[in-house]
Amino acid sequence: MYSVNDMLVSEVYSVNDMFYGVRGCFSAGENFRVYVMLPLLPAFEGEIGTNTGTAIQAVIHWNYSSICRGGKSLLERLVLAGGLSVNCHLSLSADTL
Repeated sequence: MYSVNDMLVSEVYSVNDMFYGVRGCFSAGENFRVYVMLPLLPAFEGEIGTNTGTAIQAVIHWNYSSICRGGKSLLERLVLAGGLSVNCHLSLSADTL
């Protein structure tokens, strides 16, 4: 699995697809690794930390939330699914794509 998207949160199915894909591979005993590459800063106009950067800050917030905060986040769902070592099967990275 491979995902590159400015707004991971905008495509909720991406998070759900990743969850069910990872869970399915793990349950089947398959050897796998998931790499998620997000841009360091989303491609929106404005400057982060200023009034012109509110869209950027909102996207970063929701990406963070969909990945690792709250009961519906990808990481928390995988941990609650049990048995899966997230560190062994999932890599999250950011780059200046």
